[in-house]
Amino acid sequence: MTSYESAMLLANTLDGKKGEEIKVLKTEGLTTLADYFVICTATSTTANSVGVGGLPGILSIQPASMLSFALCMVIAIVIPFVLTVVMGKKKGVA
Repeated sequence: MTSYESAMLLANTLDGKKGEEIKVLKTEGLTTLADYFVICTATSTTANSVGVGGLPGILSIQPASMLSFALCMVIAIVIPFVLTVVMGKKKGVA
């Protein structure tokens, strides 16, 4: 599967899962991180109350919204970690 096919598969999956304002940006040649970036607005996550944030925040999310909340949390954790490792290696720190 090519990087374009992967990006389009992700965009189509997001479209079927309540993703809004989906954009596929071609970054080939602009960055060494990825050939495409897929950006969208994820909605419909509802919480029982306002308050807890971060990793324990999933405890306040209604059961029907836990999967989308958990996916967003994984993305919010993995992307900065990967970028930190990549940039560290690039600068000779890691």
